[in-house]
Amino acid sequence: MTDGWTCSIDGCAKPVAGRGWCWMHYDRWKKNGDPLKVQQIHGDDTARLMSYVRLDPSGCWIWTGSVTRAGYGQMQVRGRKRYAHRVSYALLKGPLVEGLELDHLCRVTSCVNPDHLEQVTKQVNLLREAVARDSAQAAIGALADLVAEFRDTDLDVSDAWARTITILSEATQ
Repeated sequence: MTDGWTCSIDGCAKPVAGRGWCWMHYDRWKKNGDPLKVQQIHGDDTARLMSYVRLDPSGCWIWTGSVTRAGYGQMQVRGRKRYAHRVSYALLKGPLVEGLELDHLCRVTSCVNPDHLEQVTKQVNLLREAVARDSAQAAIGALADLVAEFRDTDLDVSDAWARTITILSEATQ
């Protein structure tokens, strides 16, 4: 029996968070449709990844597990916390190239669909984000970062501009 302030699940004395349940039971209900169902998959990283995915009509695979403040999914893999979209890409598409970032082509940070992810340089990722936000100020900031990066290299001005044009054309594709 519950006193109105503790979880209504028998044997649970945690404070109520929602629907008469504590956070743990409420989260289980949201995830599995049952506040008592515990779903843990060990050994098969792909099955575990997919157990936290909700398919969206847009084609996005929305991460329902733990997320960062920025909205990126995160999960434990071999004892280390990893970004869920990076785990998804590595498991379902192939290895991640060092020095490249994954760009969410759909612009949904909680999406882990590997078909919505592309490996790009940091500059391309920043410029695409700026274009997607339709923010001239962000685009100018990204370009300033790019110019600053070229200033620290041995490229001459024409090579730096050619590289900048290449990066801009990649960012707007």
